[in-house]
Amino acid sequence: MGLEWVNLGKRADDTTARAWFNCPYRRADDSYYLYSGGTNGLNHLQRWDAGDERWFMMVQGNGPEPGMKMPKHWFPDPGARFPAAVDNGFSVWDLVNDELLVNCVNPWGAMVDGVPVHYSLAIYSPAEQAWRPATIEEFPTLDVRGLERLFNAGADAIPGGMLIYGGAAGSQQDLWAYDGVGRSWTHYRNHGAGGPGKVTNVQCQFRYMPSLEAVVLYHRGQTWRLPLDTFQWVLQATTGTPHEDAGPAAGKGIAALPVRDRWIAVWGGDATMDIFLLDTQTWEWIRVPTTGLAPPLRYTGSWVVGSRLYSWTRAGIMKCDLTGLLGVPVAVISGVRVQ
Repeated sequence: MGLEWVNLGKRADDTTARAWFNCPYRRADDSYYLYSGGTNGLNHLQRWDAGDERWFMMVQGNGPEPGMKMPKHWFPDPGARFPAAVDNGFSVWDLVNDELLVNCVNPWGAMVDGVPVHYSLAIYSPAEQAWRPATIEEFPTLDVRGLERLFNAGADAIPGGMLIYGGAAGSQQDLWAYDGVGRSWTHYRNHGAGGPGKVTNVQCQFRYMPSLEAVVLYHRGQTWRLPLDTFQWVLQATTGTPHEDAGPAAGKGIAALPVRDRWIAVWGGDATMDIFLLDTQTWEWIRVPTTGLAPPLRYTGSWVVGSRLYSWTRAGIMKCDLTGLLGVPVAVISGVRVQ
């Protein structure tokens, strides 16, 4: 029994977006958002319309000016109105205050008080319909300089706030916790020591699951839980063969996203587009064979609507529908129980 990956084409107002960030969920309108980022030099904000299966422009940015490869009028430059149009950052909704936090690892070298910075931390407010820079004045407990060069960290909203984990060298196992009510940040250095450790490129592998009251991080064949009541990492024992053991991948572009708050669907990377389902009630892995031309995913944005899986690729938006499959006995799905 196999499922098909279908190429929907480049259904987006900005078809050049690389989608190297995750696609954060906004509860207020039950939609996913995409900050263009990428090395395309554009910085648009788009919203996914689940009915039309298309990205629509929400906020048009200010891409390169004529004759300029990269315009230097992005946060934190004085007078800027937009975050930088660069990649390798993170984006996550503050569901308490209904604002989108975006951090771009900024290689174009803005200067603050004569010191080069490598971030472009910004907040989008739907109420104001405008971006603003995230500053120490607004968030005194935020270690802004600690966010520099956070390459593709994991980030997701949790009840009352958000969590950010991992990134680049020097910060790969740090955890940032945000309290949306008090609008305060706590930086837990080396929080992942003894847990998942140093990770990067996990922007689509770090998600909160209400049924578990925990954040789940899938990384290189291991499943980690971070319960919100203890804030201590737990390596979850599972049965069956997880994604990377069945088809070794480079660890870039893998999606590990919750489906209907019970399963975790894992797919992508460089090796296979078969889908690996982890049932969080039994903690058993099931491999779902797939058909259809699906290019490898590298650093790409992926999202789940209901039982439908989506990934942004350079060839187009790929879709695989799990509707009717979830809850089916393992032997029916894979033809043989994975041992």
